[in-house]
Amino acid sequence: MSSSPSLLHRLTRTATLVAVLLAATVSTSVAAEPAPLPTCNLWVAVDGSDLASGTVDAPLRTVQGLVARLLPGEVGCLAAGATFAEDVRVDRGGTRGAPITITSADPQAPATIAGRLYVTDAANDVSFTHLVLDGRNDARLPSPSISGDRVSFINDEVTNEHTGICFDIGSSLGWGTAVDTVIDRSRIHACGTLPRTNHDHGIYDESSINARITNNWIYDNADRGVQLYPDARGTLIAHNVIYGSSTGIIISGDHGMATSDAVIEGNVIARSERYDVESWWPDGNPIGTGNLVRANCLAGTGLGSVADHVGFVVTEPQVVADPQLVDPAAGDLSLTPGSRCAGFGPTEGPGIGPAAPDSPAALRVAGATGTTVSIRWLAPADTSDVVAYRVAVDGRRSFVTTDTSARLGDLRPGVRLHVSVAALNAGGGTSIARVIAVQTLAARAPAVRIVGHGRRWLVVSVAAGGVPSLLVVDGRVRAHVPARGGRVRVRGLRAGAHTVRVMLARRDGGSRSSATVVRLRG
Repeated sequence: MSSSPSLLHRLTRTATLVAVLLAATVSTSVAAEPAPLPTCNLWVAVDGSDLASGTVDAPLRTVQGLVARLLPGEVGCLAAGATFAEDVRVDRGGTRGAPITITSADPQAPATIAGRLYVTDAANDVSFTHLVLDGRNDARLPSPSISGDRVSFINDEVTNEHTGICFDIGSSLGWGTAVDTVIDRSRIHACGTLPRTNHDHGIYDESSINARITNNWIYDNADRGVQLYPDARGTLIAHNVIYGSSTGIIISGDHGMATSDAVIEGNVIARSERYDVESWWPDGNPIGTGNLVRANCLAGTGLGSVADHVGFVVTEPQVVADPQLVDPAAGDLSLTPGSRCAGFGPTEGPGIGPAAPDSPAALRVAGATGTTVSIRWLAPADTSDVVAYRVAVDGRRSFVTTDTSARLGDLRPGVRLHVSVAALNAGGGTSIARVIAVQTLAARAPAVRIVGHGRRWLVVSVAAGGVPSLLVVDGRVRAHVPARGGRVRVRGLRAGAHTVRVMLARRDGGSRSSATVVRLRG
């Protein structure tokens, strides 16, 4: 992206201003201590050369040159306050537990990347911290765009001065589903063209698994603050301030896909033109399941706080109140003393509340019947502080276990469900949940066999069917049969022919056995 001297001047001023704002406008519940200087393996400066060694005395020239050099676990530092006017494509990353990190040499004077940032599906384990990411680019493509796994943005400022979408997480068009994306303690603002077009958002969570959007200030964006569409699975949106959007958060789907298992909690959402939280599902499309909205502080301006609960469940009351932000026009989204939203919005430390353990791994289905599903998983690599696991079914019921397996019972036959498993530690921290789709077996009524009969009675053997059933004689229910089957004696019959069949005890498709006819002696 080409940049005029005046643009570079404005971007440099922006970098300096952001350093001040990050120190001055953070909510009182967030630690404001200066970040320590990073330990840098490679350096980049505007007067460097990509042919140089990358030391502090012989720095590289471009961020693109930096990402080509970094090895797993290494940190690349951009010169404090400098502006790097370039599009950056990241095609290689680190390894699990050893990401490559791109950061500013001095977090108090963040460097700026002025151009499109794209992390491809080939690049996993990449971290961007303490940077200004100005995504303006000639093609007006989203920035940052993320298709790789375990990509994180922490303590960044992200904007494009109202020229397009900012964050685009994953692609529903085949460019890659992003797994375990983290956006934390960052400012995402002035995203999307004006006047509003209904297409440009601060964070567009398009195709992801277990994205974590926490402790951010998301404001002055043209359309949605956060859009979950069409295939976001297991997204956590927690403890953010979302201000001045057409809609604060939308949960939606399309093209046969549906956002599911999102958790929206602890946020402050205000000055939405429509709803603070709403959903949208086109006719004929599946409707998402397991989406939870709980305990947020919502201003309820525009059309209201929460739209009709279609495809999501509100499990805990929302506080509806003016959050009384200090000075939103100047970017100060902290709460004034005495605000009814106290306790909502960004919280201390990395992530939410207590330090979280690692997530369980290799979640899989171990078996299924018409009414049960068995699942198994592996403990996190670091189990030193894991004390239990929380298992949730479609976000509506949950339980805690110390095992690495669980049997889910009393399910309906022939249905698809989403099950999530999160690790818990002794300090109250909860990991990012792993989510898996499970399917119970379609129900079929068990076979029935006459094993004996007399003048006014008969004995029927019902095979084990895995679901409770009803023994029906001549259209009348004569006995309830457990899922394990068994023998049933029926008395009080008259002489003549009788029709015997078994039907399911619940309305699960109307399955029933073929009829068996028996004739009793007169």
